Amino acid sequence: MGWDGAYDWKGIGDVKADVRASIARSGGKVLGEAGSAEWWYVLETAAGERHLLLTLIEKHGTCWMKKDMGEAMFPYYYKCPDRLLALVGDPKDDLSTQWRAWRLAKIAAEKRVWAPGDLFYLFSDPSKPHHVVSIHGRGFIAADAAGRRWKVKPADMAPADALPPGSLEFYETIKANEAARSSAPAPAQGDA
Repeated sequence: MGWDGAYDWKGIGDVKADVRASIARSGGKVLGEAGSAEWWYVLETAAGERHLLLTLIEKHGTCWMKKDMGEAMFPYYYKCPDRLLALVGDPKDDLSTQWRAWRLAKIAAEKRVWAPGDLFYLFSDPSKPHHVVSIHGRGFIAADAAGRRWKVKPADMAPADALPPGSLEFYETIKANEAARSSAPAPAQGDA
């Protein structure tokens, strides 16, 4: 779950090539991919199972590092293209099902034409409804039930009529994971 690195990786291309070679050695293949430093790909195993994976790639000092994540690890703040979601098939577990429903709702929200008066929830907190007050550039002025106003982007808005099932539970799981991460001791200097 941590970061892996190799001093012989000279850039993002080397990291991807190493991951592809590892997949090929295990009899699998990459069916589709997108991104660079946030590299999404669909892996088909030798047994024919398909998995959606995310590899984050960064340079730490003089060493290139990677961190692999599956969809059940809630990579909710990264944008997986919908074309890759279509390649994967049905998820095998509840966490992946929740994450996919959430991601598809987010894609739909980004494409939605919003109007003043529309109700929405924030993807970051689906427990309270808000409404669009006015359109402001590429974002909106929104208000909550108490009348407080702020700017919000479409990518942060979930339509009230299309909030994915289990969103509140998903939100609570994310918050619990963030709390556990923030209470964990910081790694020592030089640790990856």
